[in-house]
Amino acid sequence: MHRGTPLQRFGGYLTRPVEVLKGVRRASLRFDAVAGLTVAVVAIPQSIAYAAIAGLPPAVGLYAACVASVVGALWGSSRHLSTGPTNASSLLVLSVLAPLFVVGSRDFVIAAGAMAVLAGLCRIVFAFAGLGVLVNFASRAVLIGFTAGAAVLIAVGQLKTLLRLEVPRTPHLHHTLLGVASQLDETHLPSLAIGVGTLVVIAVLQRVARRVPGPLVALAAAGAVTAALGADRLGVAVVGEIPRALPRVTDLRVGWLLDGEVFGALLAGAMAVAALGLAEAISIAREIARQSGDRVDVNQELVGQGMANVATGLLGGYPSSGSFTRSAVNFQAGARTQLAGVLCGLFVLAAVFAFGPLAAFLPQAALAGLILLIAARMPDWGGIRRVVHTSPTEAGIMGVTFVATLTLPLEFAILCGIIIS
Repeated sequence: MHRGTPLQRFGGYLTRPVEVLKGVRRASLRFDAVAGLTVAVVAIPQSIAYAAIAGLPPAVGLYAACVASVVGALWGSSRHLSTGPTNASSLLVLSVLAPLFVVGSRDFVIAAGAMAVLAGLCRIVFAFAGLGVLVNFASRAVLIGFTAGAAVLIAVGQLKTLLRLEVPRTPHLHHTLLGVASQLDETHLPSLAIGVGTLVVIAVLQRVARRVPGPLVALAAAGAVTAALGADRLGVAVVGEIPRALPRVTDLRVGWLLDGEVFGALLAGAMAVAALGLAEAISIAREIARQSGDRVDVNQELVGQGMANVATGLLGGYPSSGSFTRSAVNFQAGARTQLAGVLCGLFVLAAVFAFGPLAAFLPQAALAGLILLIAARMPDWGGIRRVVHTSPTEAGIMGVTFVATLTLPLEFAILCGIIIS
């Protein structure tokens, strides 16, 4: 933990990469390379899927995975925390930006980058103000309730893609459900078959062959079928080719700073992302640290998450946080140092150049199937049972957060839960 004057702490936090690189040893390189590649195999399909949840092009998700993984590893304190797109942060981006911009438009993508920069700056301010201690008072019930509510929203939001229905995008859950129900007779059966098939293949592989990267295999198979039979002939919508290009500097609009409505919404969303990350990333880092014997510096981790978001926002990405799935994979794959996170980001970037054009054959319904499976596994059922059985107060906080997530704008739902906690 960094002590001393604020200036000394400032220097200690920002020079963290020097300490990280000094800690790398030749003996650990092979372990870190294997772990980095293993996590990249998981991160590639996840990043494309999470970008779809946020209403962003696949390239934005891959750039976020690449940049956030590298920067988060270099400036963080955890050896195993994997930073990049997550389902919760992706849903927040869509919730905040959909009322302001046309989803998927150039302004929408730029605003997502601006939101990442603001969220990153908020986290850095939290760190230098010593607010990492607040994570000790943030109720786990808030995160559990929000995650369960987010799972419902994500699943319902993917139904129209799975069935290929022309349902207008709306922030209201009941409007989406009514729209899907009213058009069920127009379901596109080939899209439904591809989506359900993708979901089944992933579920089976993860049960009978855990070492096989189920999502990557299933998406590749769906793309191969579409390429062989023809997307036009099947009538399925595809993701589209991912450009073979390095992350580019985001064209941030300074004019938005003068637009009170837009800037206010971006700032509120960024604060919600920062608050969610305070609970999400730190809890993940601490959980893995208990298994690995590491010691997590909460404020340094906030700097790492903040720097990762600023960097990804400036380089074509969108808000990111710590991922429990990828962090667990990183730990189980034998990562020895933060170099594993750096290598993971580089492997993801290499995949953009190697396989980007093949995304032109990837059906959107296949992504919907993957996202539905992710949503089904998001709720922490064990945590829900423990909260309900051990603390009526925490159970109430969890319930209020869950209902608020389904009924209120997400940025307010998170802040509401934290304030009640």
